[in-house]
Amino acid sequence: GGKAGVAWTIDDAITMDAALRWIPSKTGSPPFFAALNLQNPHLPYRVPEGFKRPFGARAPAIEITAAGFPREQAAVARELYADSLAYADSQIARLIGHLKASGAWEETILVVSADHGEAFFEHGLAAHANGVFEEVVKVPLFIRAPGLVPGLESRPAELLDVAPTLLGLLGLPPHPSHQGRDLLGRDPVSEPRSRHLISDTPWKTHLGLLRGRHKLVFDGDAGRFALYDLGEDPGESRDVSGAQPEVARELRSRLAAWRRAQLDYYSNPLRQASEYPPLLEDR
Repeated sequence: GGKAGVAWTIDDAITMDAALRWIPSKTGSPPFFAALNLQNPHLPYRVPEGFKRPFGARAPAIEITAAGFPREQAAVARELYADSLAYADSQIARLIGHLKASGAWEETILVVSADHGEAFFEHGLAAHANGVFEEVVKVPLFIRAPGLVPGLESRPAELLDVAPTLLGLLGLPPHPSHQGRDLLGRDPVSEPRSRHLISDTPWKTHLGLLRGRHKLVFDGDAGRFALYDLGEDPGESRDVSGAQPEVARELRSRLAAWRRAQLDYYSNPLRQASEYPPLLEDR
């Protein structure tokens, strides 16, 4: 109560207030599922007055629009973004505190992730929804579950994996409509594995394919491909298509097959009425 909306949508404290009122507050309550969309780390990266900014001393005068911010203000915008992430983190801490106080923490699965990261002109692009370079598509994925041993996983994953992984943790069978994998299942998720990327917005049209250490990016606006070796070039600064033409051809073929399979299915209502979404062999 008493908090004003400060993001372009609604302040995360208001969202969390509603969630904490709704989530059962006593042990033995019926099971629940809650999906919270925290928005303060979205443009324009606002936090309420009075929040102690760990990365920026104060909120400077900076012009941030839906299209981003001026290149010369990228460093300042990055600090604002970090502060907004810290604010969202403080709201997640409220959720964990509530679950612990209610006695539900030891039997609750918690997943924290993001739909995208942010760009600060690493590749000439700013803010979100701008292409499929690593600064935009590499996001955290935290999974906490009763009995799950803490650790850091380096195996390949994507957001499509979250739903089947949750079903696995709950002891439920996978659903045939899921295109992802159970990251904690009996069948280990390992390399090589193709992970597909797409950004189709008013700002940038990109398609991408990650497989092993290589990443193929198709710039739909310019009509050209680029291949990056992330093992040697994590900043995606050198196109190695000429030096590794066989890898480039294989990934172009795999990306084309994936795109064709998706478009053939999602443009055909008859198939959607009788079939589940397509799965490629290496998933």
